Amino acid sequence: MGILRIESCLDRPARFKEDGLVIVDAEPTIIAVCDGFSVPYDQENLPILVGGLGTGEVVRQCFCRNITAAKDIELVDAIREIDGLIKMFHEQLGKSHQLAQEPAYFSGLTFATAKIDLLNTDCDNPVKKASIRDRALKEQLQKQYGKERYRTFFTPLMMAQKNRDINNPESIEGYPALNGKLSIGMCHYLSLPINILDFLLLCTDGFLPFDWFNEPEKMRELANIVQKRGVHDQLWRIRDSGQTAEAAAVAVWFD
Repeated sequence: MGILRIESCLDRPARFKEDGLVIVDAEPTIIAVCDGFSVPYDQENLPILVGGLGTGEVVRQCFCRNITAAKDIELVDAIREIDGLIKMFHEQLGKSHQLAQEPAYFSGLTFATAKIDLLNTDCDNPVKKASIRDRALKEQLQKQYGKERYRTFFTPLMMAQKNRDINNPESIEGYPALNGKLSIGMCHYLSLPINILDFLLLCTDGFLPFDWFNEPEKMRELANIVQKRGVHDQLWRIRDSGQTAEAAAVAVWFD
């Protein structure tokens, strides 16, 4: 039992490059995708830049650099360490006092990652799920008001949603995010024997139609499409549909 091949794609047409992917093709193999988000901004509140990068780009870089530590430690421990680094980043911005009450004011990211250990025949896969209603709403408002004005309407709605849902297990639509105050208990974690796997797909929400998200049958359809045709065919399909959100995906075929 082993890895037959790995395919990936990363398409970031947005101004701030907040989606990311990682492939460490060694033993054990580490794969990951992430979807960062910046401190909210609009026409009146300009984006915070750090060395020319948006805050969502900074946390994306932090994740991609440091998830590779999972080669030598438990995957969950590597995730906790990354969350600690993001907390330090927010402290350097002078915003840490707001985090407890207002997570919407912070950058962060959601992600999926897997550690494929052929020697121990395990696949560890903490998966973070997030609502993508804000993605669909963003595209709707862009069409209605244009790319320059839509944030005036979008940002307040997005911030209210994030304050309600991020790392909040009591919210029906709550989801975990690496923002310096991760609720690790909200993560979905699997440890699977390699011999039951023939295909594994990790992707960000821009890789699939928004109305497919959290629909089990549609997610199985997505996996079947990519397993048969590859990640680049699916990326072409999503772009051909007119969807423009950033997209990242890593697919693994096992023999």
